[in-house]
Formats: sequence, structure tokens, C-alpha cells
Amino acid sequence: MTAKYEQWRNQTLVNRVNSNEEIAREYYTLATFLFKNYDERMECIQTPLLHIVSHCMELTIKSVLEFACQYKYIELDFKDIVHSHSLKDLIRYVLDVMSKISQESSCSTEDKDLFNNIFPSMLNQLGDILQAEVASYRYAYKINGRGQVVEKSTPFVEDNDSPNIMILSKVFEDCYYALSYTSYVLEFIFPE
Repeated sequence: MTAKYEQWRNQTLVNRVNSNEEIAREYYTLATFLFKNYDERMECIQTPLLHIVSHCMELTIKSVLEFACQYKYIELDFKDIVHSHSLKDLIRYVLDVMSKISQESSCSTEDKDLFNNIFPSMLNQLGDILQAEVASYRYAYKINGRGQVVEKSTPFVEDNDSPNIMILSKVFEDCYYALSYTSYVLEFIFPE
């Protein structure tokens, strides 16, 4: 019989998840664990791993945007993007938030550089690497409303065009940090 503490350690607590930000953190934890510990060939887990990464970024960006919209920090109705799954579109909106943060009078010179140059560069690089949309890394093909195959779900033609995990893992971690810092700064601007 399994010890009670072992049973509890393995118990899921999904009923306690209260935000997409929490789920994004779980995706982040899983992705970083795989990046650090999986030492087999990447094509064995590539598609689910890329989905975990892209979905983590989607949820994290949406969390930042939801907060910014709630306080009317940017001119965007969150309802207009809540169902968007285009990482490039979502990145564009979060860059608006970062640009506005950089214009705050309390924004340090170092932070201005982060929000104007470093973070946008990293996020755009992530968007270029993943090229993720709603069906990317979830299905092999995009299917139209009539159930017909329209195209492959990923735009990559050549093997070398596909994401390289050594590059992606660093950019992913940096982008997650950038978005976490953006959330922190927004909470500083709008304390509850």
C-alpha cells in the first residue's frame, strides 16, 4: 500500500487553480524541467514541448494584458483578444504595454532600456522562432469548417527552419522573466 504522504504528494489540486497565470506557471515549470532534464532526441517530444512553450507564453501575455486592460492602461478591450491564439498578435499588444511603462516618470533608465529594447527584441525573437497560431503544435493540419485539410499547422518547410531547443529554451526563459517583470511593474503602478 502506498504511504499516505506519497499519495498526497501525487494528488493533483486542479480544483484550486484560480487563474490562467497559475496555469502558465505550471506550463513554465514543466517546460523548464524538460529543457533541463530531457536528454533524448528532441523529435520524440518536439510537438507537445513546443505547444507547452507557446501556450505558456500565450497565457502569460494574456495575464499581463488582462491586468493592463482592467486598469485601462492601454486602449484595448480584453474581450477583443481573449480568444486570440496568435502569438505574434499578442506580442504586439504586450509591446504596447511595455512602451507605455517605459514612458512612466518613475521608470529608471535601466528599465527604459528593458521595456523599449531588450524585452521587445526577445519577445519578437520568440514569435519568430515559434510562429504559433491556434493550431500550431496541437494538430498536424489546419482543418476548415467543412472538415477539409487546408494546410499544415506549422509553417516550417526546411528542417533548419524549425525551432532549435537550445535557442528556444534561453529565449523562452528570458521572455517569461520579461513578462513576469512587466506584471510586477504593473502591480507597482496599480497597487490593490
